[in-house]
Amino acid sequence: MGFGLLFVPLVGGYLFLTWCHWSQFRVRRQSGHHLLFRSAAVGLLLLVAAWVLELAASSWIRLPSGLVETFRSAVPFPYVSTAAVAFLLGPAAALAINMRYSKRRGAMRAVRAASDYMEILFVERMAEDAPVELTLRSGKAYVGWILNASVAEPQRKFVELLPLASGFRTDETHELRFTTNYAAVLPPLRDEAGFAEASAFRVVLPVSEIRSARPFDFATYFRFRKGDYTPL
Repeated sequence: MGFGLLFVPLVGGYLFLTWCHWSQFRVRRQSGHHLLFRSAAVGLLLLVAAWVLELAASSWIRLPSGLVETFRSAVPFPYVSTAAVAFLLGPAAALAINMRYSKRRGAMRAVRAASDYMEILFVERMAEDAPVELTLRSGKAYVGWILNASVAEPQRKFVELLPLASGFRTDETHELRFTTNYAAVLPPLRDEAGFAEASAFRVVLPVSEIRSARPFDFATYFRFRKGDYTPL
């Protein structure tokens, strides 16, 4: 097999890595040479699989000798069919895996592998349709729904939030105090029209300015405000 022909299964490996939900979000976070080596490794596996398939097919299916000779005379070098099958196996295998492996599972696999705990929180709270509390370095605090963390990004620089309330943390005790109640003016979010109208209130925050992020529950918050709990 010519050296240039080895590029064909490498492309098949690249298509598998970038199409398959299991791997596509993780390779977005990798540099170019890491992706090249991974594509080459997957391409080699595809090449071996294609060679095995051709051996099995040749023992099960007997093609006319004239057709085989015509094909061999038409191509300038051998193993073209093996390389072509390896190339096709890449996207075919990716599509087969995608039928059973969702994008969200692939996204969560990528963020867990990167140990990005803030993004894990964003994705989990978005999936649960539950609010999160973000405190900025300035002391400003927001409580609301994360809007744009459904997939893993190579490097998340901004987070989009639909706020329910905003306020600040005090300098002395860092107690959370709300000053603005967005929930009182937000339209119903039962349909797309209401959600589109509510998006006018969205806030885009730089991730670099977020000092802390945590799940938020209003019932628990008001219990602490009223002192309705047993101190340690």
